[in-house]
Amino acid sequence: MFTHAKRGLKLLVYVDDVIAAAKTQDDIDWFYKKLSSRFNAKNLGEIHKILSVQINCDRKNHTIYLDQEQYICTILK
Repeated sequence: MFTHAKRGLKLLVYVDDVIAAAKTQDDIDWFYKKLSSRFNAKNLGEIHKILSVQINCDRKNHTIYLDQEQYICTILK
């Protein structure tokens, strides 16, 4: 995990996957612009899945739900 204190940006990095979180979309856009100027990067938009973990955000209730149901079903089969 990396942080950018001035912008309040939080980054989770795993090999070539990067999750960015910030209070404003402008900070996310700033990070993507900086990253893209140096690397061949693709913005996949809002996160839905990473490392076999399904991610569901409920912005209205300020909650995040994580589950691995699909992964568990695959292992059990």
